[in-house]
Amino acid sequence: MKIFSILFGDDNYLYLFVGDGGAAGDPENRSQNRSLLLGKVLRIDVDRQPRWSPYGIPPDNPFVDQDEIRPEIYAYGVRNMWRCGKDRGDSVTGEGKGRIVCGDVGQSAFEELDLLKKGANYGWNALEGMSCFRTELCDTIGPVEDPIHNYPHSMGKSVTGGHFYRGCNSPNLNGFYIYGDFMSGKLWRLMENRITQEWENVELQMCTSSMCRPPLQSTYETSIISFGEDEDGEVYMVSTSKASSALPYGKVYRIVDPARSVCFDEKVNVFFRRGNPDNCRSARHGMYDTHRVNTTLYRHGTSGGQHSGMFAALSLHVQSSIVAMGTLLLFALF
Repeated sequence: MKIFSILFGDDNYLYLFVGDGGAAGDPENRSQNRSLLLGKVLRIDVDRQPRWSPYGIPPDNPFVDQDEIRPEIYAYGVRNMWRCGKDRGDSVTGEGKGRIVCGDVGQSAFEELDLLKKGANYGWNALEGMSCFRTELCDTIGPVEDPIHNYPHSMGKSVTGGHFYRGCNSPNLNGFYIYGDFMSGKLWRLMENRITQEWENVELQMCTSSMCRPPLQSTYETSIISFGEDEDGEVYMVSTSKASSALPYGKVYRIVDPARSVCFDEKVNVFFRRGNPDNCRSARHGMYDTHRVNTTLYRHGTSGGQHSGMFAALSLHVQSSIVAMGTLLLFALF
């Protein structure tokens, strides 16, 4: 059993995101079989350990006390949730706090982003994204929780789930769920429309050289492995120069907004804002200060592509002087 992402929810329970464990297409239908833990999101209590188990079962898990269903299951019908991000919420209103969005890697046609919901069936292996994958199953399951976004393999073939930006330095990014694709190297942001409650997806374009002046960069290594955040809510990206799990090296990029002051852009009717160092602790880091970045990487030396490796949760101490020497990544927002 391979666990591809792991995190604690705001409820203090541990969430485990487990792959379907099967050959191509999940031929044994493990993701839809709720007597198995494969192809599921599990939710367990690591603070309560009954004598018969190394962990407890939260009493409000959706399938507790149901015959022939594993009580650890929180959601099912997933293929391979590679990286999930939990929203710490808007610093003023608390909007979005606790929600979890994951990237679920597709099989042959679509990649998808899912908002985690209690008891949800995300449709695999009957559906891939929002399209029918196995015609004999598509009308036999339901109800199904649709992804908040999916994209075809013409745009990328291996989604890497990301993080919600809730930092102080780049307020224009507030609420953006920033994610990418391991194979194509594309970067996007998802944002929930408060009025329609629909999620809007926009590709992030690198800023031009006129704005991205040294030590800032307008390019990056395009095999996107993972995303992370520090204690201030600033978002980081980990990537390598080619799509291989055997490379012994890579780069950590901090994602920032190129807008440097408060100004109004009439073309897009938007105010651009820049974090004030007087209010942002992370903007005041000295030359040799360090800050902690929590991210998830796969283990080097495994065979196959990105998703055949084991994961390791790492806490990185990033020195500000190193970051300033060329690992800042800037985006043009529109």
